[in-house]
Amino acid sequence: MQGAGPPRLARPARLRRDLALIVGAFGYALPYFAPLVWWRFAPGTLVILAAGHYASGSDVRSFLGLRVGLRALVGSLAVFFVALALSNYALSEVVGTRIDITRYQTRASHAHQFFQVLNDELVMRAALLTLVLSALPHPRFAILALAGTFAMLHAALYRGEIHGPALVTLFSFGVVANALFLAVRHIAFGLALHYAWNFYRFGASYRLDGRLLSDAETFNYVEGNPWVVAGSAALAIAAFGAYSAWADAAAPHLAHRDQPDDE
Repeated sequence: MQGAGPPRLARPARLRRDLALIVGAFGYALPYFAPLVWWRFAPGTLVILAAGHYASGSDVRSFLGLRVGLRALVGSLAVFFVALALSNYALSEVVGTRIDITRYQTRASHAHQFFQVLNDELVMRAALLTLVLSALPHPRFAILALAGTFAMLHAALYRGEIHGPALVTLFSFGVVANALFLAVRHIAFGLALHYAWNFYRFGASYRLDGRLLSDAETFNYVEGNPWVVAGSAALAIAAFGAYSAWADAAAPHLAHRDQPDDE
């Protein structure tokens, strides 16, 4: 029925969902406090997938943004390689003019980054956006609120040592990835962008005047670089504007698509 909202879950089903979400959150957070081995995020991925299955029932692919068709997969690969070239340029020719960057990436470090990024997209993009929108169906607010959450989690992880300009970049990426997810309802494009940036960004050491920078300081010099901040903010404004225009034009279709089945 139009306007009736999502059906209430029976108490056992709601309890199962809530417990699964707690387990998924644990699987997402635990690798950040685990020993520094390259594969530490991979078990978290398995926990998130299992928790997503129990939280969503049979529709885990939609809940976690994994319903990706062949065209979207090919498109996301194209996005990845374009973004990879741009991120390499930004780090080498923009950030690298101010600080010294020494790369030591290996297959293990790339695998580490992939699973970390995948977990971010499964949780911060797909699961949280889906849950927020099921309770508060205001997509524009959700895009901005969860982008802010993404930035603030980084600030908390690095104990408040990440400065404002770097947080603007992190917030801007959240806006772009959230808008993409809500437009296409899968994580492939956001994953491609996120992994393309992290591919060269991490697995490197950063020095300023010979002094090795801490992890938090690298955010302030890399994501906080004025050109990086400006570029990411411009992309966020463009993505948010494009999503808003698209959502307004597609509102009747979106309302029908998001309406729960009566059966």
